[in-house]
Amino acid sequence: MSKTLLQLRTSFQAWLSIDQEDGSERCPDAIANDIINMVARDYLRRRESKLGEYSTVLNAVANTPDYTYPENFSKPRKIWYLDPTTSRVVYLEYLDKDTFDTKYPQSSLLTLDGAGALILAGGGALELEGGGELMHSGLIDLTNSLGLPTHYTMWMGKFVLGKCPDRELVMFVDHYRMLPDLAGDSDHNRFTDEAWEYLLFASLTKAAIFGFDVESERLTFFANEAKKFEVAMDLEDVRQHTVGGRSQSTEPG
Repeated sequence: MSKTLLQLRTSFQAWLSIDQEDGSERCPDAIANDIINMVARDYLRRRESKLGEYSTVLNAVANTPDYTYPENFSKPRKIWYLDPTTSRVVYLEYLDKDTFDTKYPQSSLLTLDGAGALILAGGGALELEGGGELMHSGLIDLTNSLGLPTHYTMWMGKFVLGKCPDRELVMFVDHYRMLPDLAGDSDHNRFTDEAWEYLLFASLTKAAIFGFDVESERLTFFANEAKKFEVAMDLEDVRQHTVGGRSQSTEPG
């Protein structure tokens, strides 16, 4: 059973205000919405959950190695593309920034705004953001720096590719993301469709942290229920990637 934001918020306020004043007075709608969204974001930040799975197209262009993270990006799963010559799948290997800079120094240099055009033009002064300039006295050899990417790193909110693409290239980023915040009463997402129970009880537990008076017995109950659903969600995530790989036996006859 799925719940909209309105239905989830109504349940949250009702549980919070048992035997007390009206729920919307005890916890206004705006605060209830914030608590629900914070609980969802906290869970997705701490895990690689199926609820945050997403795929985004990355359109690479020639002489540009860096690309901004997809909206609501949290953690990468993989970056891949089809080799334009062989049509084989190429998976990019992640490298730590220091290792990447050693292997692909020109990719890091080309991330500077205007550096690509300046290098290809034969040199000159590159004005740096924040003041100062970087001088290029001549054409830098990019022979071993341009081509089809095989590695990537992550820096300043961007993927940096090595080699730097030498052509247009359609790439795919499989990643985990923060779900867009629930805002309108009719809003719902994978979390409210598949795991609203956790959102409810984790939000009730969170409410006590924000100063809403919750009796200790009820708070313990809320926390235990939230933990129970959290463990079940984690187990489901793990088994989702293992059960499908098991051999399925059939009865003889």
